[in-house]
Amino acid sequence: MADKNDVRFYTDENMPASLAVQFARAGRDIVRCQEVGLIGVSDDVHLAYAAQEGRVVITRDRDFVKLYYQWLSEGRSHAGIIYADKPMSVGSILWILELIAENYSTDEMRDKLVYAKDLMERK
Repeated sequence: MADKNDVRFYTDENMPASLAVQFARAGRDIVRCQEVGLIGVSDDVHLAYAAQEGRVVITRDRDFVKLYYQWLSEGRSHAGIIYADKPMSVGSILWILELIAENYSTDEMRDKLVYAKDLMERK
């Protein structure tokens, strides 16, 4: 079983830069799509990159929910998707990422779709 604290993250273009900056400052592994030259690409390309790199996608883009089910039906695997469907502050999203980083391993996040609002109910 993989260790907790090994989850790595990837943000698409819908997440604020300050989220990645603050999370990285806390010592967490997070990459923005802009850092790897994936600006303006399709959601499928974002998810494929994140899957190849073993990174959980954090997004506000509802299309990733559809993509989750598409990949599931095609038997394709990914590192996980966190969908922040409600307007949330950067602080709230950081809290969610910390919760996942502290309580889930890479293996436990694999092929999961997590709705951020569900985790906010724990707060």
